[in-house]
Amino acid sequence: NLIRYNPIGLTKLRPPSPPQAKAFLHRLREGGLHVTLRQSPGKKINAACGQLRGLEYEKHGVRPEPAEVEG
Repeated sequence: NLIRYNPIGLTKLRPPSPPQAKAFLHRLREGGLHVTLRQSPGKKINAACGQLRGLEYEKHGVRPEPAEVEG
């Protein structure tokens, strides 16, 4: 399942546009993967993945530090 990123306002990260997400989906399918592009109904009520955590950060004036990833 592919789910577009839900912005939380604490980072500069933004979701891909719908055409970009569909192009990525098609690229994965061309590679032989069975994938589905899911819609996130929680976005409208700030209940989508990451949004509730972002609201807690904003409420307490905390900004998360980016994680270092190796590999």
